[in-house]
Amino acid sequence: MWFWNKFLVGLFAVLLVMDGSTILVSWNAPIRTGMMTEGMSYAYVARMPMIHSLMYSLAVLGTCLFRQPLMGGVCAILYYAIATMAITAFPGTMKLEPGNTYNDLHSSERSGIIDFTKHGYPIVYSALAVLAILGSIASNQVAKPIQSKFQWLPKLRGQNIASRN
Repeated sequence: MWFWNKFLVGLFAVLLVMDGSTILVSWNAPIRTGMMTEGMSYAYVARMPMIHSLMYSLAVLGTCLFRQPLMGGVCAILYYAIATMAITAFPGTMKLEPGNTYNDLHSSERSGIIDFTKHGYPIVYSALAVLAILGSIASNQVAKPIQSKFQWLPKLRGQNIASRN
């Protein structure tokens, strides 16, 4: 339970800071020119929390494997970059890259059509959700309890230190 509490609190904090604040601040932002980068969209709300959840899950997995948070973050970025390169390497799978799926959804939304059943969204983001869940389960399996550097401390419980000398 320790791992899952820590994982879920961390995930909530990441999503609240990275996505919650962005969505809250820019939801009512005026769209002046209709450019892709202005204002908030449903496509952003449907995409970014899933991407951040996957990246958090991968970072936790890397941290549990290497026991160093910096290495965990580097592993998450490298895995995502390699997966993106592999997906975009073939013309048939290019449309299934999460960024391309988002751009297609966002373009459709700007033209007045909000439909999350098109552009490969269900396939791509279901796969991302499954990968995030599998990453968190793998992290739980790899996580080890922190071991004290002072292995002799538990042995002293109930003993008088002076009598030990």
